[in-house]
Amino acid sequence: MSSGRSGRRPRRRHDQATRQELANAPFEYIEAWYNPHRRLSTIGMLSPVQFEHTHALTVRRERTGPVRETRGKLT
Repeated sequence: MSSGRSGRRPRRRHDQATRQELANAPFEYIEAWYNPHRRLSTIGMLSPVQFEHTHALTVRRERTGPVRETRGKLT
């Protein structure tokens, strides 16, 4: 016999907290563990920030020609 309830259980406060924790997990990882200034051997002993900057300059040069760099900014 059926009790009149659907097969799904009602959402509980704990389930919502778990969903919120899962939603925040990538942000927490990046803020707590990811070090954008650590040098990595796989990208030529550059930090991720330096590598992205160098890559952006390279791509821009390929598209538009020589790029002038002024105080760490692309111009």
